[in-house]
Amino acid sequence: MDSNGSVDSFVKASFMPTSRFNDVPTVKTNVHNKSCFPLYDQEFRINLSDNQRSEKNSLIVFSIKDKDLFGMSSQYIAESYISFADLEATPPGEQIMMNLSRPEYTDSESLRALEYRLGDKQAKDFLKKLKNRSFS
Repeated sequence: MDSNGSVDSFVKASFMPTSRFNDVPTVKTNVHNKSCFPLYDQEFRINLSDNQRSEKNSLIVFSIKDKDLFGMSSQYIAESYISFADLEATPPGEQIMMNLSRPEYTDSESLRALEYRLGDKQAKDFLKKLKNRSFS
């Protein structure tokens, strides 16, 4: 985030669970430079198989990120998601208002157990990603 509070933000859309959508690419919007109130008004056409479309408990996850100066990494800002069932229940052409959220890092026995797995790179990467997405 810039000192004036504006960001160079974009949205990445991905499908969950990832195991069900391995062959579906993640899409992202154009970057909105130096904007406090961006409007992401882009349309994407994504081909899904009949089986993928029929999975009502699948989600589309929208991650809002701030592009860094050199484009090497992006800072996580927030996320929102919608289920396929909710998407299908929305009348065509109707705008969907979605709340943004940010996961909170909570201290739990499971997370503490992962912290003590010193030689486990996957556990460390998971914890780092979780902490970067939380306020703590």
